[in-house]
Amino acid sequence: MSMILFKNVPSKYFIQSLRFILSFLILLILIQAPLMAQSKVSAWKTLGKVSMKTRQAQGYSIEYPVFSAEVKALEGKVILLRGYILPLDLDRPKQFIFSLFPYNTCYFCGAAGPETVIHTRSKAVIPYVDRPVWIRGRLRLNADDPEQMMYLLEDAVLDD
Repeated sequence: MSMILFKNVPSKYFIQSLRFILSFLILLILIQAPLMAQSKVSAWKTLGKVSMKTRQAQGYSIEYPVFSAEVKALEGKVILLRGYILPLDLDRPKQFIFSLFPYNTCYFCGAAGPETVIHTRSKAVIPYVDRPVWIRGRLRLNADDPEQMMYLLEDAVLDD
């Protein structure tokens, strides 16, 4: 009769295995939580959701950006980008072009589109480095002035 009462009780080995698996899962969650909190997401993918439309202006055919609803939703918001600093003028180190790609594959070399660069004005001098960096700043959209880039980043700060 006692055999029947303990027939459905898990074995000692099963309980030990279950404890080990649960301990491992808890440890994995504890290790991953800080890593997940530190992960940064660049806004470049969203900024790529733009098309171009040709209009006549000042006697010329000029391409103007047509921003998607997702891009328009970022107008005036602080965004985070990872990319490369392309200095404009060494006398104005607070203004530069920030590019998704390095010099050899950037927009100005014809290897990428205009949505991969952003005219940046920083709060403080951000030193030039030849490696990708993270910056954060307030996004402004430009759909009207062909003399400026379609994306402007104001009050940028280094976020490395």
